[in-house]
Amino acid sequence: KAKALAKELNLDATQTVKILVGSRGNWKTLETFLSNTKEEERTTATTLLKVLKPKDWRDISGDVLSDCLENAPQDKSEIFNKYVLNWRVGNEMLSPYKSFFRNVLDKELVARSKENPQALVEWVKKNITVNDALNPQRIPIMPAGVWKARTADTNSRNIFFVSVARALDIPARIEPVTRKTQYYDGTNWMDVDFESDAQTITPQGLLSASYNPIKTVEDPQYEGHFTIAKILPSGKLQTLNFSVNNNIDMGPGNTWSALLKKPLPIDEGNYLLITGNRMAKGNVLATINSFEVKAGQSTHINLMIRESLEDTQVIGNIDAENKYKPVDSSEETSILNTTGRGYFIIGILGPRQEPTNHAMRNIATIASDLNAWNRSIILLFKSEEDWKGFNKSEFGVLPETIAYGIDEADKITDMITGAMKLTDKNKLPIFIIADTFGRVVYVSQGYNTNMGEQLIKTIRKI
Repeated sequence: KAKALAKELNLDATQTVKILVGSRGNWKTLETFLSNTKEEERTTATTLLKVLKPKDWRDISGDVLSDCLENAPQDKSEIFNKYVLNWRVGNEMLSPYKSFFRNVLDKELVARSKENPQALVEWVKKNITVNDALNPQRIPIMPAGVWKARTADTNSRNIFFVSVARALDIPARIEPVTRKTQYYDGTNWMDVDFESDAQTITPQGLLSASYNPIKTVEDPQYEGHFTIAKILPSGKLQTLNFSVNNNIDMGPGNTWSALLKKPLPIDEGNYLLITGNRMAKGNVLATINSFEVKAGQSTHINLMIRESLEDTQVIGNIDAENKYKPVDSSEETSILNTTGRGYFIIGILGPRQEPTNHAMRNIATIASDLNAWNRSIILLFKSEEDWKGFNKSEFGVLPETIAYGIDEADKITDMITGAMKLTDKNKLPIFIIADTFGRVVYVSQGYNTNMGEQLIKTIRKI
């Protein structure tokens, strides 16, 4: 359907499919918006959808999209697409504010603000009262609501300023890394300080980091393995937000190689680098180091992830809500529904294959230990045919906690191979030990003569 719409409207098919599929249950809203858009405005309409995040595709309403398109600037530069055309400012609920502000703002203020955005800064300072105590949950107030109440918490005031500026075709943003409010003066991003009379350009330096990979962490993830916090003049810490470029709203954050392998422009000042490596028992091996970034200079730091030779480490993450079909049922069930809380084993088997046969004999030799452990073991086959070709009696007495199932469409296989960075999903068997939070502490693929011993050694450490 998305491809047909793209062909009908002469739109890029790949991009249209990506947007409509990504919008999930809100696809009809986006389809209607694109279909009702005039031919000469379709490029702008598509650009508008492209600059929004996938979550916004799923939430945005038709009136917001129409309001944005009707007030779209003629300038189609990247700056304008991202910071004027784009509706999203922060974490506020999307609302049709552009027409509203163009109608209610004093024409003289509009003219002065377009000539010098500092005029809008001064107006906000004078007319919007900040009272954080009135919004203890910090739920963002919609921009039109701030206008009407003339009172807001700090975050809502900042969102209000950016929204009004964008309504006037002034590029503005809440800078994603440091969360500073800024407007673009045609050359530079200017920091907005509502407590000061002068606006500034914060001097920057360059930051890079070296990393020597450990066995369990090849490329550390920001917020997963390390964070950087700026030490503010007040002594408080402000964690930098580097997770703004996720491909999906709930996906993993940026990595060391993407962020710090090459020099990254960053505001001058003092910072803390915090690293952590979570063990299977829940303890975290951490480091904290301070460093300074000086304006116009390069700073190089060492990113070190601690590891333990004694404790079992978390080596990956899966989704325990993923589903498979038990061999004795026509309905799918989740991993979590089978295992309950705690650790479990999942195996992907290749029947009549020697590596799988060897693994099953390994499991039979430790059956009494696994029975004493009393945790679920899910053994999966890629098809009904594979299951029917498996004869469990060939391997002797197996653990009593085994559940057999079919991994239809390779959903769980793909999840495990992706999470553990296994390059060949057809190299079987694959075994993991994980818990119901999705933390993987053991993986084995293919022929492994010591798998039984490795399983028991890992189990005794968790």
